[in-house]
Amino acid sequence: MGAAQPKYYTSYTNNNNGQSQSSRGSGGISTRPDAEENYPNLIDLVRHAWLGIGKLYVAAKYLVHSIKHNLFEKPRVPYFKLGILAVAMFLVFKEDLRFTLNLKVPTWLFGQSAGSATPDGVAQFGLAQSIALPSHQASTETTRTSGTSNELVDAYIKRFRRVAVLEMQQFGIPASIKMAQALLESQAGTLNDAVTSNNHFGAPLRNTPVATAWESWRAHSLYLQNEYPELFKYGKNYQRWAKELDKKGYNTSKDYAQQLINIIEQFQLNKLDEMGSVQ
Repeated sequence: MGAAQPKYYTSYTNNNNGQSQSSRGSGGISTRPDAEENYPNLIDLVRHAWLGIGKLYVAAKYLVHSIKHNLFEKPRVPYFKLGILAVAMFLVFKEDLRFTLNLKVPTWLFGQSAGSATPDGVAQFGLAQSIALPSHQASTETTRTSGTSNELVDAYIKRFRRVAVLEMQQFGIPASIKMAQALLESQAGTLNDAVTSNNHFGAPLRNTPVATAWESWRAHSLYLQNEYPELFKYGKNYQRWAKELDKKGYNTSKDYAQQLINIIEQFQLNKLDEMGSVQ
């Protein structure tokens, strides 16, 4: 009646007798008894996995050991080489440092002269001490200190620097101004009035009897306080002090203010003001 249907056969081999047999079937699938060998063995998988884990463990252990070694190992400091370098740098810069210090710092800041010890009686001077104050009298004997050697000037500054600072702290007069006036009026303590009468501030104190040079410094502070009270508002501005003293006729020299300023800047007396500012 209809078209003939195709017939399917399955062939297989019998291992027992080696004969080939044919049988009808519908699957058309060839089967072989050794097909299981194509799949991996579970034991082999476990073995390979264990070996891999072992390698990872060894690598991790080495990494941890290396990190701990680097973290806790004390750094090696080349002390010997650093010491040699420090000595070499000291020898190289020693002379340059000494030269720089001598260049920038006035010599009177180093050491003390024999007469620079604190004088007897200076600490007893008070604001109310009885000193015969001179009347307002202008000085006419001011001369330049250019003829006075730097050695004498340095010795004078060393001798009276503490007194100048003390007077600044007591009265508010710039130590630089008082020191410059004393250097100028007494020519660093070499003029006759300074030697015979202990007067280190010229004509304004000529009629004021003092027993020591230290009393002359205190008498001068009181003199400025009484005769020039308006100057104290300038604080430690030595330039304003010098110009106002000149303007008000403290000294009749035409360039008195500039002389004071030149002395202060030449010998760096403004450092005394810095010392006086430290209580």
